[in-house]
Amino acid sequence: MEPLFIIHLIARIHEQFNKNIIQELKNHNINDLVPSHGDILYVLSLNSRLTMNELAKSINRSKPTVTILTRKLETTGYIRKTGNENDTRSFFVELTEKGKNLIPILYKISEKIIKKTFAGMNDQQKSSGMEFLFRIKNNL
Repeated sequence: MEPLFIIHLIARIHEQFNKNIIQELKNHNINDLVPSHGDILYVLSLNSRLTMNELAKSINRSKPTVTILTRKLETTGYIRKTGNENDTRSFFVELTEKGKNLIPILYKISEKIIKKTFAGMNDQQKSSGMEFLFRIKNNL
């Protein structure tokens, strides 16, 4: 296999993951989210609240990107922003009840996609595949 094809293949896998996530969201009548919101919702499900800087670092995205993504999540009612009493230039982001209620559904969707992704693979194949992908990521 040519190394250039690997880049193409990884891009197609990413595209297919996004298509699967969007379809699963639709299957659950969730039409106001896109796959890029998942990281934010996941990190917030593990933390009671984070500043925008903490959130950006946690998901390895730029602050402007996180600002755009959180704006949509706030508009749809999944998160809320509250003032930071220690720093008036920043604020905290946290899940609303609507956001908290969404988390179990997102976990079910993730489990389904992970199961589909690794169908027919044994533990050694899964481990080797993960090791290969981590090596590519770390090389970049």
